[in-house]
Amino acid sequence: MLQVFESLRPGFRRGVPYLAPVIESLKQLGRYTEAELTAAVVSGMFTVFIERAQGDGDPNEDPGSFVGSPQAGDGADEMSLGYRAVGFLNAGEKAGSVNPGRPNAQFDPFVKSILTQIGVALQLPLEVLIKHFAASYSASRAARLKAWRFFRVRRRWIACEFCQPIYEAWLAEAVSIGRISAPGFFLDPAIQFAYSPVEWLGDGPGSIDPLREVSAAEKKIQVGLSNLKKECAALDGSDWRKTTIQRGEEVTLRRNLKLDVDPLDVVVADSSEASDDDEA
Repeated sequence: MLQVFESLRPGFRRGVPYLAPVIESLKQLGRYTEAELTAAVVSGMFTVFIERAQGDGDPNEDPGSFVGSPQAGDGADEMSLGYRAVGFLNAGEKAGSVNPGRPNAQFDPFVKSILTQIGVALQLPLEVLIKHFAASYSASRAARLKAWRFFRVRRRWIACEFCQPIYEAWLAEAVSIGRISAPGFFLDPAIQFAYSPVEWLGDGPGSIDPLREVSAAEKKIQVGLSNLKKECAALDGSDWRKTTIQRGEEVTLRRNLKLDVDPLDVVVADSSEASDDDEA
């Protein structure tokens, strides 16, 4: 059995759920939202109360001809709000209007305030938590990068504590039954460790403005601050080898079919020719 949890202190044997710090706030927020929705529905109901003296009215009048009118022997003293409801009051009784004051103008600011506190406890910006990017590009990108830093830490933790041990167990079994040939695997722990390293790649964070982010990635590669492998993984989680191989197949096929030359190939070719001339 592989028990994966975040140990907060020595001797800690029980994991803490991710939503444990905010579970009560989430429950109360759900109750508050439901109460506000109910109040908004009630405010949309319109009920008319008619006061009449005792004994007034047409004796041939059917008391059931009005929607919501009390019926004899059927809870005549009980009334409720409803759509298109008409209620009759006894002599001396007055009907007061009920105005719940909905929709509540403070509902949205209050909910966002609570969600902001929940996001702080979960290490998530509000924009990422509610998936609503209404601010500027800089603010939205900053929120996404802040959340992605937290995601990278959790991804590295789950890869080291969960994915890697399972892979190593599978690899040891595959070598022991002869499915994979790995000479010296069980003879030396150092050799076994040399066979085991794996790089775990996941989905990329996505992009808000692809043009800006691709331009920034290109600039970082040019000045030597990054490489193609890192930028492919950061952009969409792809493998740069597969991307390069696929790109080469496409360029070769276009040349064999005598199609238009790709502009990128022209730039690369011009650079190569200029370098050859300089060397000459």
